[in-house]
Amino acid sequence: MSYRYGGIFSPYVPIQEPFRVQQDHFVDCVLSGRRPQTDGDSGLAVVRILEAAARSLHRGTAVWLRDGLVDVENMDPVSSTVRQDLARSQA
Repeated sequence: MSYRYGGIFSPYVPIQEPFRVQQDHFVDCVLSGRRPQTDGDSGLAVVRILEAAARSLHRGTAVWLRDGLVDVENMDPVSSTVRQDLARSQA
């Protein structure tokens, strides 16, 4: 009995220290003025998704995101961060 079908391709991935790669990217962005690959907006999006996932696990039902925000009309009271973001987006 076989659990694998077809061939396997293992590409070469150079070994690099993750912190060094992050540091080099940060310095490059500072010197060139380019926007980082993972900026504050990306971080905020991750936090919103994690908050929705945590609420979904707690409630046992899906928690939807609307325009990148937790949909407060279809869930429990939200954290102050999400409430502030919602107020800003509606202003």
